[in-house]
Amino acid sequence: MLITKRFKKRKIDLGFYDTLSFIIRITSIRLLIAIAIIIILKFIKHMLKLFFIYINRDLDEEIYMDKAEGFIEPD
Repeated sequence: MLITKRFKKRKIDLGFYDTLSFIIRITSIRLLIAIAIIIILKFIKHMLKLFFIYINRDLDEEIYMDKAEGFIEPD
């Protein structure tokens, strides 16, 4: 003889954010930090490239220079 019992489903009225438990692994945090560092380093590389292009550009003006006092030219 098989006896079954009926269980009634209860409707729980909770929102999505009430039931979600946010869990993140340390490897995920490390990955996000690594990606952020890569992006920052690429930006710094780009800014340095622009800076050196600005400094090493050809000048259209004449530049007047003198040797500093006490300068000894190496042989």
